[in-house]
Amino acid sequence: MKITKRMALSFVNGQYDPLGLLAPVSLKLKLLLKQLYRPERSYEWDEPLEETQQQLWVKSLEEAAKMEEVEFLRSVRPPHAKGEAWLVGFGDGSMDAYGAAIYARWEVQEGKNDTRVEVRLVLGKSRVTPQSGTTPPRAEAQAAVVLSRLMLTVVKAVRFPVERIILASDSEAFIAATEKSTGTLGPYLTSRVSEFHLNLEDMRKKTFVEPLQHVPGTYNIADLATRGQATNQEIARGSEWQHGPEYLKQPR
Repeated sequence: MKITKRMALSFVNGQYDPLGLLAPVSLKLKLLLKQLYRPERSYEWDEPLEETQQQLWVKSLEEAAKMEEVEFLRSVRPPHAKGEAWLVGFGDGSMDAYGAAIYARWEVQEGKNDTRVEVRLVLGKSRVTPQSGTTPPRAEAQAAVVLSRLMLTVVKAVRFPVERIILASDSEAFIAATEKSTGTLGPYLTSRVSEFHLNLEDMRKKTFVEPLQHVPGTYNIADLATRGQATNQEIARGSEWQHGPEYLKQPR
């Protein structure tokens, strides 16, 4: 049986992951699907894929079938958590995709006098970039907007108290754009900076929100959701994807 674009699209859209917990892994197939919509070689719905594409899809589907079960903690609030949570979000963009990840950071009581910090994944997101018109700054800007949308959704939905919200990006260009008070930006950036600020204003009605922070690319966990090369081990229990970067557990 030959794989067609209809079959490929059906398989990719058939994966049910509304919270984006598997976003880094599922991006692999989304990027393969993107290749079937290239302007120079766009397939008809029921046209068999070329041999090279056939081999890529067969290999990827075989890997998906052999994928081991990945467990996620059901609750984002650990036992013995005290006080209010911090919601920390990361956004990142590349020429292939842009994505975001949001974590809840808690202080947990250990014994009578000791405490530790525990971090848990709340929500993730990964989307492929358009076929044309994409640049790294545009992808980073879109990632920041998606991050603000996700965070606004989370802060409206959670039933536990939130002490503060921290958003972080490795895009110095977009951070500078959000801080710009004079002059003009291009239409693409203007609309995204505007939406970003509007989302932050809505969040501030709920809790304290810090200005957009800069995080170096090597420390940005959202990078995992934009590469399309993540393995099962990188999203498994105990991984940084599930429990956040180690520095989130350190004193601020």
